[in-house]
Amino acid sequence: MFNLIRPWLVPRRRLAIAEACLIGLVSGFSAVLLKYSIGWLGSWRIKASLALPPSLVLPIFGLSLGVLGGILIESLALEATGSGVPQIKGA
Repeated sequence: MFNLIRPWLVPRRRLAIAEACLIGLVSGFSAVLLKYSIGWLGSWRIKASLALPPSLVLPIFGLSLGVLGGILIESLALEATGSGVPQIKGA
């Protein structure tokens, strides 16, 4: 009986392994990209604070990234509202 099922399982297993490898590669590349982009932003912030007064650069940097994050959340994650406590209690 197992010989009848085996031809259907082998292609699915290969597809699952290929899919897992692809997901691993994409997530690893994303992690490396995130790491280097955070380092680049940090070095850019320090260079900007050396060229201009830090009391001006650092608040503007934080404010601009906060506004960018808010715009992205408002446009991409419409379900992200409130503190999240009622959603967790309801789950």
